[in-house]
Amino acid sequence: MPRRNGAVKPLRTHKKYPVPNAHPPRCAGWGYFNQGLFRSTRSSNGRRYGNDELAILESIIDEIERDGLSRVEIVIDYNTMKKSICYGTTVATLRAHGRRVLGVSGPELAMDRCLWSIDGAEPTGPVDARELTIEQMSLF
Repeated sequence: MPRRNGAVKPLRTHKKYPVPNAHPPRCAGWGYFNQGLFRSTRSSNGRRYGNDELAILESIIDEIERDGLSRVEIVIDYNTMKKSICYGTTVATLRAHGRRVLGVSGPELAMDRCLWSIDGAEPTGPVDARELTIEQMSLF
């Protein structure tokens, strides 16, 4: 363990990740090293690219990967419903299934909400195209 002036330096348990080039400065989220987790808390307008995708800055993803974090959570506070929903995934899943989009603060990785776990439940996954076939009803 590193020592400073003879004292044992405590291990870092968390880190604040700022949004790059944001004026005024904003926090993108916090890293929790004992859980291997990055968490971003947003208001209900924190969704990106419609109601079906969530996105995180690619530079933040790169930084949390360098820091050894493997899970990502986005907690969205829905004020009108008076509840919060926690969307979670792994960095590997976000890299594999996310699409690159240009956001206000730089490139972001956006992924369909159906690929995120919701409040710890398994992701529902994309809808199979075969399930969407509709048969026309006959009148006679």
